[in-house]
Amino acid sequence: MHRLLELSISTEHILKDMGLYADLGFGERQVNEILQHHYGVLGDGQFHIGLHEAEFETPTLTYVLPDVARFAPALRSLNIEFERADLSDDQFNQISFFDPDGQRINLIEARTFSPTLDDESRPHMLGRFDHIELPYTPDREHFWADLQNAIEPPNDDDSTAAATPMVHLSPDRKRLAVVYTGDLDALIVHSAQQGWQRFAVTADDLGVYKTPHQFDLLIRPAAG
Repeated sequence: MHRLLELSISTEHILKDMGLYADLGFGERQVNEILQHHYGVLGDGQFHIGLHEAEFETPTLTYVLPDVARFAPALRSLNIEFERADLSDDQFNQISFFDPDGQRINLIEARTFSPTLDDESRPHMLGRFDHIELPYTPDREHFWADLQNAIEPPNDDDSTAAATPMVHLSPDRKRLAVVYTGDLDALIVHSAQQGWQRFAVTADDLGVYKTPHQFDLLIRPAAG
C-alpha cells in the first residue's frame, strides 16, 4: 500500500529553507544515508517536507511503495512515460513521472528518513494535516483514479479496503495545496506575535500561506 512520505522540494538553500519551515512549527528529522545528495526533512508527525540539493520539478509528491519495481508494468500499461526508473537490484528503486497537468510524482521503495512517533498527538500550530489538493481537470481526475487502482487494486473481500485518495482535486485551487484543519484565528494572532504576516484570509474564510516553493499551506477552520 502506498503512503505519502513527503512533499519533495528542490533547493540550493537547505539551511535557509529549513529555517523557514521550522518557523511554521515543523521539526527536523533524522535522514537515512540512502540518497546521493544533500537532503533534509522537517515534519510534524503527520506531514513532511523534504528539502533536496538536487534538480527536479518542484514540488514533487513522494510516496513509499514497497516493491515498487513490481508495479512498473502496470504503470506502463497506463501509458505513463517514466522520467526516471531505477529498478535494478543494486539500486535504490524509484520511479518518477508526471500527471497530465505537470505534477511530478515519485514512487520509492522505502523511507528515506526515520519516523518520529512522539509528536504524532502533539498539537501543531497549523492544526492537523488533512490532505493534499491539486487543481481539478478532467484528465487529472481520470489519471489519479487509474494510478491509484494500479498500485492499490480494490479488494472485494475486505470491506475496510477503501483506499484513502492519494490526492484530492478542487476547482478552487490554482496550485498544489497542503490542507490542514485548525484554529485559524489563533494562528493569525501567533503570526502577528512572531512578527511575520504570512497567512492571509481568503474570501471563503480559509487561511493561506503562499510558500516560495510553488505550493500553498491552506488552513480550514475546525467545525464548531
